[in-house]
Amino acid sequence: MTRAHAGQSVAFLLSLLIRSGVLPDFDIQAARFEHWFQRWLPTVPHPEDRLLLRRYCTWELLPSGRSLRGRPATAVRSGSTYQKVRAALKRCAALLQQIRASGETLTTYPQRSLDGFLTGSPSQRDALAPFTRWLRRHRLSRLRVEFRSHRLEGRDYAADHRWTMARAFITRDDMDPVTRVSGLLVLFYGLHLTRIAAITRAQVDTTARPMTLTVGTEPIELPKSSPKQWSSCSTATAPTLGSSRAGTRADRSPPGRSAVDSVKKDSSPAALVSPR
Repeated sequence: MTRAHAGQSVAFLLSLLIRSGVLPDFDIQAARFEHWFQRWLPTVPHPEDRLLLRRYCTWELLPSGRSLRGRPATAVRSGSTYQKVRAALKRCAALLQQIRASGETLTTYPQRSLDGFLTGSPSQRDALAPFTRWLRRHRLSRLRVEFRSHRLEGRDYAADHRWTMARAFITRDDMDPVTRVSGLLVLFYGLHLTRIAAITRAQVDTTARPMTLTVGTEPIELPKSSPKQWSSCSTATAPTLGSSRAGTRADRSPPGRSAVDSVKKDSSPAALVSPR
């Protein structure tokens, strides 16, 4: 097994040995990663860097896998997880080599040099941000790579853009009722367009107060602020909303809650429909 150079060959051989009963059942992906790690680590030139990377991998990247050969079944990781760990280790090794090539150490390497080393790659930042945090935690360095910010409101959208679109769908009578309702269902309840397209008239109860829409088993209370669109849509000629076209999915409100429950505390249903 140690003569095999391809991880896929190792995984295939282990699978055969386990299925045939020669070996007991264990985490093949962990064994495959250990095989790669033992071959890759000696390629790091400096012994101190190798020791640091081993510590980081053992105690930070794979804290539950300190004994990879005897891992319990509940701790099994997917192959994609180990792929990310391998990529992160290579990024960290590249940074350590860059620091040594510049004649510096982890404690003397300037932050401005680290900023210049960063290429803007998301995968590089995702690898080095936790690594530098770990270094600071153990007082090995003061270097810092900021974590990427994850925006929930959508691509290039301001935080209040969701409510701006909602006001337009509620107040503009020149839009098709089906389009307006579909857009509001996306914005308020985070419904997928495929589910919206399958909604039938029977799922909308116009006699209830407030009106309700049943998606699944529980009825959803529709906003009281503008029931006209819901009534217009339920009496449309199309048996379903399949002809609707709405924008991209925005951040979600929990199903079963009224849309106005998701508005900020200083907002109200009246503020939602009144233009700013």
